[in-house]
Amino acid sequence: MEGLQKLTLLLLALCMVGCPGDATKRAASAGDPKAQFELSLKLESSEPAEASRLLLLSAGKGNQPAQFHLGKKLMSE
Repeated sequence: MEGLQKLTLLLLALCMVGCPGDATKRAASAGDPKAQFELSLKLESSEPAEASRLLLLSAGKGNQPAQFHLGKKLMSE
C-alpha cells in the first residue's frame, strides 16, 4: 500500500512539473535559442522540416552551436 502511495505522489509531481521534454518544447516555443537548437537535434530524423525551422531560428538569434551545426549541414549538401 505504501508503494502505491509513493507512486501516486510521484505521478502527481510529474504532472505538476511536467516532463523535461515538455519543458524544452515550451522554452523553444517561447523563443529560447538554446532550447530551439536542442529540440531541432531531437527532431532531425522524425520531423526534418520542423528541425530545420528551429535550427534556423536558433542560429539567427546568435546561438553558436546552432550556427556551427547549420554550417556543417549546408556544407554536406
